[in-house]
Amino acid sequence: EDGIRDGSPSRGLGDVYKRQQKRVIACSPRTAWVESGDQLFAAVLPGGPIVALRGATAMAYDVIAAAGAPLDDVVAEVVAQFEDAPADAASHVRAAILDLVRLGLFHEPRPIS
Repeated sequence: EDGIRDGSPSRGLGDVYKRQQKRVIACSPRTAWVESGDQLFAAVLPGGPIVALRGATAMAYDVIAAAGAPLDDVVAEVVAQFEDAPADAASHVRAAILDLVRLGLFHEPRPIS
């Protein structure tokens, strides 16, 4: 025994994929959200920059604000709201959401299985 393997046989990549945890995205408790007309503004308190969300990022907020959701589910729901979305729409929506995570507007409170 080399200490690296646990002695159980490999079950293949499909089982590994099924065991991976999903990234859950939620609104950060340190963020203030203000709607004004058709605009949505957010800022990390106490002094973060004010960010205007519109289009796909505002749609993502609507999905996430309800109670948090797995990132893949948020992306799919936002892309589904666009007629004739380009093939790369999901990757752009995912990148925009993760940018908002990096800014601290959204966060990943807990992974789910």
